[in-house]
Amino acid sequence: MLRSLRAETAKLVRRPTAWLLLAITLVLSLLFTYVFPYAGYAGGTAGPNSDRTLPMLLPDRLVGNSLGGLPVFLGSILLILGVLVVGGEYGWGTWKTVLSQGPSRLEVYGGKLLTLAGAALVVVLSVFALGAVSSALIAGAESQQVHWPSLGDLLIGLGAGWLIASMWAMLGVVLAVACARWPCPSGWASCGCSRAEPARRDRRPTGRLGGAGAAGAARSQRGFSRRRSGP
Repeated sequence: MLRSLRAETAKLVRRPTAWLLLAITLVLSLLFTYVFPYAGYAGGTAGPNSDRTLPMLLPDRLVGNSLGGLPVFLGSILLILGVLVVGGEYGWGTWKTVLSQGPSRLEVYGGKLLTLAGAALVVVLSVFALGAVSSALIAGAESQQVHWPSLGDLLIGLGAGWLIASMWAMLGVVLAVACARWPCPSGWASCGCSRAEPARRDRRPTGRLGGAGAAGAARSQRGFSRRRSGP
């Protein structure tokens, strides 16, 4: 299990798509949680509730602000990550190569799941760290006192965020396995669905050969019947 965990972690770290997904998550979280609300407040376009906008962006609201975007931004991105980590083995047809190295299928799946759980924790920690820096900068720019959440609230928030992120990643794993077992749109190559089209192409020549063989057998049978009925 430990060897599979190290191998899957190394594969994920070296995959540019994983870093791209992390960057997208951080950019979306920053824009919709801090940049757009603060821009509306600073520009005087926040509406009648403008006096409530600034307190919502200060460091004491770090936990709520960080968890607020998890179901919207981080959830969908971690679902994609789960599909890529597990579905890649089906789409690229590398299961035989992986299993020939010695580990069982259960060990490989265990390594993938643990890697996804670790990736979910890294993403949640990154979102919290970015939120802490952003809220501190806003408080400094507006000359507000900085009050951080208590350690207990922070740990509870991190734990809740990690569970939410892990749930979305595991849902991606379920979708990847389901796409590998049943037909799905051909565009979902990462789910392993690219195997369906070659299989259909392989069956067409077999059908033509089978039809030719059947026709030849029928002609031979008719010729044999005529010879038997002749003088």
